[in-house]
Amino acid sequence: MDMVFERLDNQEELLIVKPDTNDMTCIMRTAREHYDMGCRLFIIDNLDKIIGDQNDNTRYQQISSDLQDFKNENNCCVMLIHHAKKPPNKQQEYSPA
Repeated sequence: MDMVFERLDNQEELLIVKPDTNDMTCIMRTAREHYDMGCRLFIIDNLDKIIGDQNDNTRYQQISSDLQDFKNENNCCVMLIHHAKKPPNKQQEYSPA
């Protein structure tokens, strides 16, 4: 990981891409395209924004499984970022993600 962080410090090595849509098919296509261009670290932010037909638990399991398969097949690193859900009003505490 030290090598990865050193490379990220170099602006020329950092690429930020927003897929055309937030569905998993588009995200995986974008990841494969950028893997072919040499990217080896993928940070998915925000996990909660990925569109799916299933309930949250099933959707998160499928997303994690798809990305783990991608990571294993391509020997790369995938980081998922999931934020705490904001409460409906300021008097309530944040719910765990």
